[in-house]
Amino acid sequence: LVTQSASTALELIDSILEERKNSCGLYEWVLRKVDLLVKQNETEKAEATIRQYLYLPQIRQQEVEKLLSNRQFDEALCLLDEGMELALREDTFKSASSWMESKMKIYEMIGNIPAMIETCRQLFIYNNGSLEYYHKLKALIPAAQWRKFLLKMMGETAFRHYYDYVEAEIY
Repeated sequence: LVTQSASTALELIDSILEERKNSCGLYEWVLRKVDLLVKQNETEKAEATIRQYLYLPQIRQQEVEKLLSNRQFDEALCLLDEGMELALREDTFKSASSWMESKMKIYEMIGNIPAMIETCRQLFIYNNGSLEYYHKLKALIPAAQWRKFLLKMMGETAFRHYYDYVEAEIY
């Protein structure tokens, strides 16, 4: 690609993107295309390419990081919500959980306690009673409200791993 003209290189990358649209290294080609477009001062085309490939977790994560570095928290949260919806539609719970964890970090950065509690609650439930989120929730929720909150959340949680003693540790 280095010895090719920019337009030839872009055509080659586009054909590779089309051929390999279901391969795991696709995002690397997307990044190459975006980089080449930026070098050619084709910012709008670069941004359109990024939007086109936001379904790739690596591209979405890069955009979230860019938004965070510019302190655009609401926009980053929207991208994460879209990523979660996409992951849940595709039954890739691991990705959805990862996006939720990223949201949690943003809420911690901006000090949004109610959102931290809700996100932690969801992560606890979706992760079959993870003690990590149990301890975070216990630190966030006032002691007077803890028991009621815990009982409700435990009722919403499916403890699927018979070898996990999380439920016993909690009680």
